[in-house]
Amino acid sequence: MRKVAVTLGIDVCRALIGMHSFTGCDTVSAFAGKGKTISALKLLTTNRNIQRMFCRLGEEWDLCPQLMNELEAFTCLLYDPKDHQLMMI
Repeated sequence: MRKVAVTLGIDVCRALIGMHSFTGCDTVSAFAGKGKTISALKLLTTNRNIQRMFCRLGEEWDLCPQLMNELEAFTCLLYDPKDHQLMMI
């Protein structure tokens, strides 16, 4: 387990809980046709802004408008990974 954490890095590890809850877990439905390990995890491991976004998810009860917009852009990026405008989130 420690080897996985070292390989992924501390920022990715901290963001995994937010990503897991947003992309589908026991109490949240998953996105249609989008797997965690291929799409969402790849975006998470390659984009520092997405890592920070998922670290912030769950810190407050209410989502601020900025975080809501970032989550929306992430969802669009899952379905259209070639949209480079969305990579700036």
